[in-house]
Amino acid sequence: MFRPTQNAREHELASESLTPWGQQVSLQNSIKRVLGDYSDRLSVLLELLQNADDAGATRVQFFLDLRSFPSEADGLLGEGMARCQGPALVAVNNAKFTEEDFNALGNIGCGSKRNNPMKTGRFGVGFNTVYHVTDCPSLVSADRVLILDPSRRHIENLKEHDPPGVSIDFKTVQKLKARVPNQFAPYSLYEVDWEKAFEHTLIRLPLRMESDKSFSMSSTTWSPGDVRRLFHEFADILKTCMLFLKNVQSIELNEITSDADNGVCRLAAAEFKHSDDVEAYRKALHDYICRPPEQQRKQFLRTTRLTVTLWKGPEKANHTFLVTSCIKPTDELPDGIIVEEDRGKMVQWSAVAMEVDTKTWPRLSYDTHGRLSCGKLMCFLPLPVSTGLPCWIHGCFALSSDRRNLAVESFDGRPTWETLWNKRLLAIAAECLAVSLDKIVQREEKRRADTEPDVSAFYAHWPLANKVNTQIASMADVFFDCIVRQQRRIFWSQASKTWVDISTACFATNKALVEAPPQRIVDAVLIHDSLRLVVMDGALMDELPKATRRLAHQPPVLLSVRLVADILRRRAVAAVDNVVQLDFVLPAIADLPPDDRVTLLASLANYLTSDTEVDLRDVPLPMLDDDPNADIEKCVGILRPPTTVFVVRPEGDRHLRKLFPTAATVVDGAFWRAVSAHPSFKRDTWIGHGVVELSVKNLGACLSQLSPIMRPNELDTAREWSGVEGDLELAQWLSDLL
Repeated sequence: MFRPTQNAREHELASESLTPWGQQVSLQNSIKRVLGDYSDRLSVLLELLQNADDAGATRVQFFLDLRSFPSEADGLLGEGMARCQGPALVAVNNAKFTEEDFNALGNIGCGSKRNNPMKTGRFGVGFNTVYHVTDCPSLVSADRVLILDPSRRHIENLKEHDPPGVSIDFKTVQKLKARVPNQFAPYSLYEVDWEKAFEHTLIRLPLRMESDKSFSMSSTTWSPGDVRRLFHEFADILKTCMLFLKNVQSIELNEITSDADNGVCRLAAAEFKHSDDVEAYRKALHDYICRPPEQQRKQFLRTTRLTVTLWKGPEKANHTFLVTSCIKPTDELPDGIIVEEDRGKMVQWSAVAMEVDTKTWPRLSYDTHGRLSCGKLMCFLPLPVSTGLPCWIHGCFALSSDRRNLAVESFDGRPTWETLWNKRLLAIAAECLAVSLDKIVQREEKRRADTEPDVSAFYAHWPLANKVNTQIASMADVFFDCIVRQQRRIFWSQASKTWVDISTACFATNKALVEAPPQRIVDAVLIHDSLRLVVMDGALMDELPKATRRLAHQPPVLLSVRLVADILRRRAVAAVDNVVQLDFVLPAIADLPPDDRVTLLASLANYLTSDTEVDLRDVPLPMLDDDPNADIEKCVGILRPPTTVFVVRPEGDRHLRKLFPTAATVVDGAFWRAVSAHPSFKRDTWIGHGVVELSVKNLGACLSQLSPIMRPNELDTAREWSGVEGDLELAQWLSDLL
């Protein structure tokens, strides 16, 4: 069978009219798509900061350079370059471009950093956000100058098929300076010496003062005022921008006036205060991340204090953050999370930063409207996503391509590996938050401060499902699981001035305490059951029981009349004799004046009678002697059978207590009326359960109950009660008797 030779086949195909055709990418359209994704104005500065951090820079400076330079065409590389001789946004960092960096800059969307776990950038498009500001950026680093001209309308003689820009080495610059001196004038004041390598990186973005559809990458124009406003916005987040970066330690926002002799004016700046501590913390992170998986046996968990000095104009302030970072080993990645091409890049690193004062206590800040200022979700740098909490939550998240949000679920609602990955990182962040709060408590206990902690600031950091951003709502259950399972002592008991874990806490809201006795006496009762009173706001109290139910944990103990009654009842059962002394309550109020102690004990009794659903039989209650000279230490409780407490109304005959000196003392009228009105108080029933209302009127009916104390037939026969009925006769008999 005849087969045509290769040459014959080529000749045959060539004889046909085949028209070359295929998919092509327009550079300008690609850039415009990037600008559409990265529409946030701050993305320009954030992406330049990110690239500097990835390059290893420790210092980043931004300048609004208001100077203008000669724009005659014969002194430039092209007539269109005259548009680049006016005010510019300039970024300078102290890291030098490598050959790999130069090559990566020429590609859009290739993601040269994708498989490097120590690099933040991943999509290969971040640098192109500079086209928001300019149409012709330039870069100086190492031994060359790059001028990028995607529209080919600025540099002369750029052909359609030529790369859209030029690269000029420093030796060529020295030759060109004599022919086009104006071209390189804008780089003055930035310590560029064309005779030796530039050890830094300078990126100059001439402002797009006017837009032209024929060459502009965007229709948005930029004036110096726009850049100042951009700097002002950036200054608002400056204090947190470096917390989760790997190298940058200082950021500056400057302005160079049109009169360069006046020097550089610093508008704002942020710098780590203790650079050695920062370097040690970052080195520990770097060393763990770069370990081979088989050497990551244990998780990395570290809490450190980072202090940022912030300048805004002449004002200077220090901001201290407590940062807890956790990196899980690779072998702890749960099943079902398939990190495909990014497996080498995605690190299970999450962290939480909360601002604290000099005593390492959480600090809250508020906006001009008095609303609590919340932190941001962060992936090395801030995302435009509020956490809903006054803290910043970092993770190596899987992001949307515009770096503005976490990756979302697929159209069919099924979770993707990206959403599963993000949920995993949020779970780690919840653990970090629990650790941070625990560390704060430990430091507070060591400090032994006389002043009470501001628990509202402490509890404000708890991730309640109904408070946090919906994107991080999954943190709530993990957080509560941590504090319950690990028994973290992060609940403050004001009454006992101590921190407790959930197993030893009895919870109440401020609203619930309105009807309860003062905290110190409630706590004195609870401590008998190894509990401490913890008062929390309503939102937190609503979430805590729900979370424990969802997690199948033991529900939290809530303050109630029934709980206090049960504790007192168990106390009575444990008593050796039949008289239940409330001595375990007295030490808690021993420092108070007698009248105040009486009031507190009466409030406890009133509280116990406030719930009509609770049976109070066999529950010890404070019985207060209405004799102002009585010793408060002699207060007793309702007794269980067979002992009887005889209660005399304040309006009853006071001689009765002389008649029965071993019987119980009286209680004040207000309490006795409360007890009498309680549904569980039934005279016939309670006579057999330890309580008798004793008065002149029912003395005869009660004498049979008093046989252990005194028998009527043992009385002097001359004074023997004749049994004559009637109050007057009985009162006269008692008077004669006593």
